[in-house]
Amino acid sequence: MNEEAPKIVFHPRPPEWPPIDESKLPKLYPAVKRVLELPVAATLTVLLSPILIGLTVGAYVSHGYPALFKFPRMGKGGKPFSIFKFRTMVVNAKQKQAEGLPHDQLITKYGHFLRNTHLDELAQVLNVLFGHISFVGPRPIDIDTWGWLLEENEIWPDVLKTRAGVTCLESIMADLPEHDAAIRALLGIPPAPAVPPTTTLPRRYPLDRFYIEHESLWLDLVIVWYTLKTMAGRAAPHR
Repeated sequence: MNEEAPKIVFHPRPPEWPPIDESKLPKLYPAVKRVLELPVAATLTVLLSPILIGLTVGAYVSHGYPALFKFPRMGKGGKPFSIFKFRTMVVNAKQKQAEGLPHDQLITKYGHFLRNTHLDELAQVLNVLFGHISFVGPRPIDIDTWGWLLEENEIWPDVLKTRAGVTCLESIMADLPEHDAAIRALLGIPPAPAVPPTTTLPRRYPLDRFYIEHESLWLDLVIVWYTLKTMAGRAAPHR
């Protein structure tokens, strides 16, 4: 696949959200993070291989070939990569959507199961193994979405200042809204701004920015803990 970064057209940055001062970003932990997570990713790949194979067979039986999809995403520094996911939609989903079939009807019953349990993203352990992403970090933005995000304002390149992740602050806050106040108090996250910095993904940017400015092992462990709560069935339906 020939992946090229989209042409960037910047629009004004909200004055209350100045550019991130890169000189103040954490440096030691992000530098050793890959060393820490590589053996974990390798071990998980081996341990999860029966489940990965089972999910692949289930996806194939449910909605045919291919069971695994690759989606282009924006990586650290604007470098594109392909992220792996188990397919959850019917064959020729884009064509059927263009013909007027509602989005919800494009997802198979097995696909709903994969999404609601987040098992459709389990294949991303391979992305971590290959070094495309980390276990924790801002969720990668798809390349098609990236262009129109930049049409809103120029804040979005901020989220590319660290490696993307399988899970993130925004994901756990969205999936476990009953824990929002507790998570903010535990991690020292400011209250959600009264006027979001962006109208397209209003909750995401402040949380991604907080993560980038405070990236640490403690922060990652907290996010992983609440992600496990999500996967245990306490999450809202996957969007």
